[in-house]
Amino acid sequence: MSQDNTRVFIGNVYYVLTIEDLIEIFSKAGKIVKIDLFADEQGKSRGCGIVQFGSRASALKAISMFHNIELYSRFITVKEDETFYSQQKPTQVKLKGMPATVTWQQLKDVCREMGDVLRADVKILKNRTATGTVLFDTEDQAATAVRLLNGAFFNGLKIEAFCENVN
Repeated sequence: MSQDNTRVFIGNVYYVLTIEDLIEIFSKAGKIVKIDLFADEQGKSRGCGIVQFGSRASALKAISMFHNIELYSRFITVKEDETFYSQQKPTQVKLKGMPATVTWQQLKDVCREMGDVLRADVKILKNRTATGTVLFDTEDQAATAVRLLNGAFFNGLKIEAFCENVN
């Protein structure tokens, strides 16, 4: 489970259970932020949904506590919400004012401390400085990189960092 994912999928839930019933049951694992119970066009429960917890630890606890247990004569499924990953967007961080001696590998190594780096590139400019682009797996990781890198000194030069979404 990703460190950021606080959501679990619940399946094979008894159809007459309400969101309030599910809050009562799943709050035993931790603080619940939101529950989405899926319904058909007529509003009838599909017997599945998503529970979002306040922390990753609570989500993991819910999986261990409730997966494959019998609840109202049904064995329920509780597992990591895999749709969480499809909601994440790769985000590019642009860096200006770096020293011309920086390589793409050095940039990638530095940025790995801030998240999952998908790609790093460096372009040397005529004024003996460099610009860089780093593609992070998620927007949150890119935001962390900007927060840590913008205004930081890299081999004596103060650099500028900002985010750019990638489609």
